[in-house]
Amino acid sequence: MRNFILIVLLLAGLVSTSNAQDIITKLNGDEIQAKVTEVSIAEVKYKRFSNLSGPVYMIQSSEIFMIKYEDGDKDLFDKNADKITIRHTVNPEPKQVTAVKPVQTTAAKPATETRARTQTAATAPKPVAETKTQVSTPAPQPAKATETAPAPDAKAKAKTMPVKIKYVESIESGKGISNTTIHLVYYDPVKAAWVDKFSTSNSQGIVDFVIPLNKDGASYSFFYATSTSEVNEKKGKADKGQIYLWRIPTDSGSKYLELWVDKNGMSNKVGSIQMWSKE
Repeated sequence: MRNFILIVLLLAGLVSTSNAQDIITKLNGDEIQAKVTEVSIAEVKYKRFSNLSGPVYMIQSSEIFMIKYEDGDKDLFDKNADKITIRHTVNPEPKQVTAVKPVQTTAAKPATETRARTQTAATAPKPVAETKTQVSTPAPQPAKATETAPAPDAKAKAKTMPVKIKYVESIESGKGISNTTIHLVYYDPVKAAWVDKFSTSNSQGIVDFVIPLNKDGASYSFFYATSTSEVNEKKGKADKGQIYLWRIPTDSGSKYLELWVDKNGMSNKVGSIQMWSKE
């Protein structure tokens, strides 16, 4: 009986693995086997199914006809004039449930309970951290009236983040392209104006920039481009809210941001970024 259950489990694993990929169909008919991680009206982020531990790729939503997910659901990308509408359709076929599922459920219960206990134990120290903050706050209150005032000004002057952009032939190869003008364009909410910084890539395809940070530690919203015409096009779309920008999130934990970009997309190698709108 045990051997029978093991055989069924192996077969079930093979079936689930073979159907675990999402299919991105482009307007030109090309198909990408992927694991989609994020979908927006501007871009779709995914990992290649053949290399799930590899980099995150991005493709413009305007190039996509349809995404078919592993469970049969679909996202259809309708394009009217300059607007993109995403319609989600649910797979009409009932999802298959294997007879092994009850066995997997009962086997997983102890693991779930163990995780719950582990999470409880992991969260236990949090009150200690909060208590330390609360205890230290009232003690220096008399001095804070004079010490707190200059601190924000000093931090505000130093709040910038180095950004390294490497222009490559492909994300997979990592081979840099030299003598290419790279633009880093960010929106300054204080001046209510766009700031365009640009430079030529070195022999390794690298250009170094510095981007300001807000008071909360997040960077100004930005995008990259490889030509002046692309800069003007993206600024116009961002002003109309038609595309998303990027930003370094609050408390990213990194001292700098490194991005690899090619003609088809972008991947962050050091530090974290998130999609953001023009502020």
